[in-house]
Amino acid sequence: MNKFLENIASLIKVKTIITFMITGTVVYLGIKGSIEAKDIMLLAGMVFTYFFNKDTKDGGQ
Repeated sequence: MNKFLENIASLIKVKTIITFMITGTVVYLGIKGSIEAKDIMLLAGMVFTYFFNKDTKDGGQ
């Protein structure tokens, strides 16, 4: 149970919130038709690569 609570707390980190916000915005713009599918893939790839590779380079911080 303690591990579960730790995992929930880690989801609330600022970078995770920013990642979800950017992802949601890109998905919304894609559905609305404001941006093309290739741009969605580029933006999503950049965001996820930056935020999730940063964890491994910073020692998990």
